[in-house]
Amino acid sequence: MFKPWSVFFVALALVACSQPAPVQSGDWQIRASLSDVSFVSVKNGNVVEVSRFERFRGGISETGAIQLTIMTESVETYVDDRNFRLQDIFFLTPEFPQITVSAQVDPVAFDDLTTGEPMTMTLPLAVAFSGEVREAWADIRITRLAENRVSVTSIEPVLVDIRDFGLDERLDALRASVNLNSITPVIPVSVHLVLERS
Repeated sequence: MFKPWSVFFVALALVACSQPAPVQSGDWQIRASLSDVSFVSVKNGNVVEVSRFERFRGGISETGAIQLTIMTESVETYVDDRNFRLQDIFFLTPEFPQITVSAQVDPVAFDDLTTGEPMTMTLPLAVAFSGEVREAWADIRITRLAENRVSVTSIEPVLVDIRDFGLDERLDALRASVNLNSITPVIPVSVHLVLERS
């Protein structure tokens, strides 16, 4: 069920523009090579394009703090010129190189999961994007894959409205740069993260 700003990439220690906390023994760290953060954009009403971010990091600490940091320069639309336009016009990557999502889970409930056991929950999130921080809600599923491996997945695509961040003018500039009639401002985002404990 859609909740206003229901996720953006899932899961993750209060942080707007701070650096990630040092990795501690017992922390769960994202294995980016096994994980995926993707989104869908719609232009001119019916042209659908799937894109992804190729660089992100984060994890879950022993205290249950969850963090996901996404590098905006790593956006991959499978068209080089489109990547550059998103970086330069929409994300303003030199000024805003990261998107950060953070939350908190109960570390006891999380650590008690047995192999193969899933746990679903709705989490309040703090989303830091382009100098703005907004509250969000995420429906996620955490599954223990092995003793030292878990997955964190958005249960369904999350609808992100970029107008919540005041980015209407940037979206319009992006549209005008390629002579489109429209770009839908509500973006479905899907997240699948695999984390391993050090």
